[in-house]
Amino acid sequence: MRRWIAMVLACAVLVAPLPLVTACGAKTKPVLVKFDAAALTAVQTIAGVEKQLSALGKLTSAQSLQIRLELAPVIDAGVLATQALLVWQPGQVTPSALLDLSVRLSALLTKVPDVPV
Repeated sequence: MRRWIAMVLACAVLVAPLPLVTACGAKTKPVLVKFDAAALTAVQTIAGVEKQLSALGKLTSAQSLQIRLELAPVIDAGVLATQALLVWQPGQVTPSALLDLSVRLSALLTKVPDVPV
């Protein structure tokens, strides 16, 4: 359980600064790429923890399904964000897909801890 809480807090720290990045100029792309990668890591970690807790019988099938359903839109947003980053160039407006990923990941991180274990 402590690992779960620590992982959620670490992911929240990664998500919080994204809006500040939009005004950083030439250094923006590496930061956005790191955010995109961190979001992927967060989703993979949450999915892994869900599988472990489910295998240990700590989650009901309904709780497991709830977590997976919450992950789906974040995964979709992550795919769109990665695609947007592939064509994005410094000087352009931050891709809306990355901002959407930030919003969806933040929402996920506030919902997932509500699942009782």
